[in-house]
Amino acid sequence: MRRACEASGGRLVPFFFADPCRDADAYAAAASRFRGLEISPAVHGFRLDEPGVDALAETAAVTGHPVYVVCLGRPGTRAVDLAALAGRHPAVTFVSGHCGHTGLDASGLNVLAGVPNTCVEISGCYTAVARLAVARLGAARVLFGTEHPLQHPSVEVAKLRHLGLPPADLALVASGNALRLLGES
Repeated sequence: MRRACEASGGRLVPFFFADPCRDADAYAAAASRFRGLEISPAVHGFRLDEPGVDALAETAAVTGHPVYVVCLGRPGTRAVDLAALAGRHPAVTFVSGHCGHTGLDASGLNVLAGVPNTCVEISGCYTAVARLAVARLGAARVLFGTEHPLQHPSVEVAKLRHLGLPPADLALVASGNALRLLGES
């Protein structure tokens, strides 16, 4: 993946994909070569309240990395658990992937709305949920994503166009927020 990022002319940026049970030291050692961190309870089977997650978040705070998390519907991995994690690490920006665990997680949006160091990424969710995310969190906390290769990018671009956002909000969601989180703006 790093080679693809290097060959992209800066259009792709590498994130460290970590298992909190075994990768905290590896991430700390390699963090300077990455632009962010991704953790996934679905892939690695952990809870967001485990010590390894906090260790990863502490490194993200030092490096200024955003942390991308896909929540699930089980205890320890829900939006309320992400909100607690964000509360423990206020210097880190956490991005909730896919607007929650089902693409219909309106209650998760309610929880995250009150946590200022969280954002949501809208790939894979319904257009109505993406629109609700902008309404509840504000355009400055919503990020466009494609979920490529699982979803064709044209589907997500069509969703973005159909949100009916004013031009300034559309610019934030489409690229401005990601550029800001990655330190590009």
